[in-house]
Amino acid sequence: MAKPICDCRMANYTAILRKALDSAGFEAVPILTTDPGDTKGIHPGVSMLGARSVLLAAWAFSMLDILEELCRKIRPYEAIAGETNRVFQSCVEEIAQGSKKGLGQMLAAFRRSINAFCGLHYDRSVRKPRVLVTGELLVNFHPGTNFHVVEYLEKNGMETILPRITYQFRKDFQAAISEIRDFGAHLAPYSFALDAAVEGIQRYLERIAAAHPLYHKAARPQDLYDGVSGIIPKTLTCGEGWLMAGEIAHYAAEGVRSFIILQPFGCLPNHVCGRGVTKRLKELYPGVQILPLDLDPDTSYANVENRLQMLIMNQSAEREAMESPEVPARRTPRSNYHHPALSST
Repeated sequence: MAKPICDCRMANYTAILRKALDSAGFEAVPILTTDPGDTKGIHPGVSMLGARSVLLAAWAFSMLDILEELCRKIRPYEAIAGETNRVFQSCVEEIAQGSKKGLGQMLAAFRRSINAFCGLHYDRSVRKPRVLVTGELLVNFHPGTNFHVVEYLEKNGMETILPRITYQFRKDFQAAISEIRDFGAHLAPYSFALDAAVEGIQRYLERIAAAHPLYHKAARPQDLYDGVSGIIPKTLTCGEGWLMAGEIAHYAAEGVRSFIILQPFGCLPNHVCGRGVTKRLKELYPGVQILPLDLDPDTSYANVENRLQMLIMNQSAEREAMESPEVPARRTPRSNYHHPALSST
């Protein structure tokens, strides 16, 4: 994915990838981006993927959003360690193979995937505290860039929530729609059709996913924005725009008390749109803890772990206080879990 012209470092990802491929001796390997006009000349002479491929990608992203959500709901409570991840990987591979044969095969694979998830054994009778992990696109969704923070939190007794990847696209669609409706901008009405198409895809897939008892209809971008409409305008797309604040407000209203914002150290747009609105969010939702984590290749893992442990211990202390109000809350001892990257030290 690429943003052609913006203040976000996402606009540089394709150029960095091009440099990496060239340095590794793969100068002839082309890069296709989601910039339809190829304004930066990343793939000269190669047109954007056709409508069929774009639609299949929209279906695939929506399927993965649903399967990943189920995965995170089941994995902390699974009866057989590692079984959820094994089923998830098998389902992803089956959907990928189905995409080569067309939408019908993808949908058949998705139905089998939901059935496979229905067969997983888990025990959610004792719920674990939930934490929303949000932030800049790359460090939010790529475990290798964030010290495998989701794995770490689950190992330390928490249930994680992540945003949907399709929110990233729909946020931009919603911004363009707002510019047209609210400000009379003279833009091509593509965003209306694209947003409606993704909405139709999600509704269709949710009818299939409803066969699993843990799946519930996902919040829509408008639902997320409603919680921050008085803080950030919908047309603001700087960094992640209103998306992070909207996600935090939505889940805070649903009872989630812990939030982590992952952002690259030099990502100034997210420092403004992410960290910059946390004070107001804490005023609107007293008692929530919001932890901004700056990440870069030279970030100290020990520092990240210490800050995560503070969030985990605060959550545990709050939970103990709620369960036994007459007994002072005790701090949870430090976990023995160590990140794989440190196993050799």
